[in-house]
Amino acid sequence: QTLYLCLSAGPQVNCSVPPFSSNPYCNPAVNIDDRVEDLLSRMELGEKTQMLTNNNQGVSRLGVQKLPFSECLHGVLSGCGAASGPDSTGCPTSFPHALGLGATFNRTLWSHVSSTISTEARALNNQGVAGLAFWAPDINLFRDPRWGRGQEVPGEDPYLTAEYVAHYSRGLQEGMDPGYLKVVSTCKHFSAYDLERWGGVDRHHFNAIVSDRDLVEYYWVPFRSCVQRAHAQSIMCSYNAVNGVPSCANSLFHNTIVRDEWGFDGFIVSDCGAVGGIQSGHQYANTSDATCRAGILRL
Repeated sequence: QTLYLCLSAGPQVNCSVPPFSSNPYCNPAVNIDDRVEDLLSRMELGEKTQMLTNNNQGVSRLGVQKLPFSECLHGVLSGCGAASGPDSTGCPTSFPHALGLGATFNRTLWSHVSSTISTEARALNNQGVAGLAFWAPDINLFRDPRWGRGQEVPGEDPYLTAEYVAHYSRGLQEGMDPGYLKVVSTCKHFSAYDLERWGGVDRHHFNAIVSDRDLVEYYWVPFRSCVQRAHAQSIMCSYNAVNGVPSCANSLFHNTIVRDEWGFDGFIVSDCGAVGGIQSGHQYANTSDATCRAGILRL
C-alpha cells in the first residue's frame, strides 16, 4: 500500500496550483513510480543534490516545497505558533522523555502521547513553524549509563523497546485517513549505537565489534519492529562503524537486511554529517566520489 505525505500549501507554490497541477508528478491518479520518474526527469543535477540535505530549499520552479526534518522525541522541537486568534496553536507540549515513558510500561499511553505530538506538528506546520518529517523515536538500547543519552530511549530491554516503537511510531504516522501519513517517523540510530565520546574515541570514529548473534537477538529487535510492526517510513543510519564498516555505508544492513529481509519500503537518512564521516572519520573511502557511492547509493 502506498502512503502519501501531503505538504501544506503555505506561502509557496505547489502541486495544487497551475501550471504544476497539470504535470504527471502532481497527479495522484498516476502510479507513484511513474510520478517519481517524471519529477526526476525534470530536475537538474544541482536541484537533486540539494534535496538530499536537511537544509533543502525545495525546487520552486517545479512547485516542489522544501522538506525539513525536526525532532519530536517527547514533543515537537520548534518555536511557538500563533498565541491568539482563530488559528492559535500556542507552543508545542513537552512530554516526559522516552526513559520516563518507557518506565510506565503503558502501550496505550505511548500511542496517545505520540498521536498528540503529531497532531500538534500538523497544526504548527500549517503555520509554517514545523515540518512534517521527524527524527524520532530513538530506539537504541541503554546498555551503559556512561553513554550520556539514556534519557532519549525507553530502556535497555529489546522487547520493551520493540513494543515502544511499535506504538510510538504508529501514533506519529497514523491519522484519520489511512491513505495519508500524518507525519513521517524516523527510527534511529541504526546500528549498534551507544557511544558519544569515551576513552579518547568519539562517535565519528568508533568501530563497534558486535557478533551476528548479538545484532540479531539484541540490537536489531527494535528496528525490526520499527519496520514490520510500526511501518515507519524512515530509518536513520548512525555515525559509528560496525565490524569495520561505517553504518551509513553498510549495504548488508540497509539493503539485504532492512529492505530485502524485513521488507522496508521507506527511505534511509544519515545522521547529520555521517556520510562525510565515511571518509573523514572512518577512512573507509579516499575520495568524495567514493564516499558518495558508498553512502548515498547504498541507502
